Amino acid sequence: DILTLGNLSMNAGVRYDDNKDFGSEISPSGGIVYRFPDIHALVRAQAARGFSAPPAAWVQDPRYGNPKLNPEIAVNYQAGGQIRLFKFLDIDVNFFRADVKDLITFDVAAMKYKNIDAVLRQGVEGTIKASFDFGLTLSFSGSYVDVRDDKTDRVIEDIPRTIYTASAVYARNAMTHALIGKYIDHNSTFPETKDRVFIFDYLFKLGLPFPKQYGRTSFFAAVYNLFNTTHIYRSVWPKPGRWAEAGIRFEF
Repeated sequence: DILTLGNLSMNAGVRYDDNKDFGSEISPSGGIVYRFPDIHALVRAQAARGFSAPPAAWVQDPRYGNPKLNPEIAVNYQAGGQIRLFKFLDIDVNFFRADVKDLITFDVAAMKYKNIDAVLRQGVEGTIKASFDFGLTLSFSGSYVDVRDDKTDRVIEDIPRTIYTASAVYARNAMTHALIGKYIDHNSTFPETKDRVFIFDYLFKLGLPFPKQYGRTSFFAAVYNLFNTTHIYRSVWPKPGRWAEAGIRFEF
């Protein structure tokens, strides 16, 4: 539920899980947002409890499964805000922290999934976006995540640590062009990993004339991995090079 009183909004929720193998859990959440009356800005905060049961294969698989695996339970906190500077520039910043019990990771040495008793996951994410009257929007966002064993203070690897996304979108009349790039540092332990590069995709959309009472139709096209960049996380899961698709989309 969301309750709004003037410039203040409060939300609260609850989720109930009843899992055949891992029992039942109640996960409440609550948050607050305050919008400043004289400027385009707001601050927000939220806390939530989370429950995540492992898939059956992680438990029962005869080779990789672990019958002793426990579900993850976490308490998540986040706080941040956003502000519009000038007429065209928006900035958004968010800080987050999660106290995780029984984080599930894959132990390469044992070739089994396992739990880590207590883990602290924390970091920051932010976005800066510029929107211009002639239809161009430029955006850059980034996030940094630090995940550590709460008992040993050791950084837990093979969890993405740094992520950047850059985009340029031009929309005019019924036509949209978008160039979107993503960079992911998986903090990998695998020697073949080559992931510290931007992968760019080009997306195109053109609205087609069609009677509105029957729906909307458009032509779309995309070129993925536009610059044919080598991007490897695991050699057994190769990433595709440049590839393209196109088609007609009908929405009703």
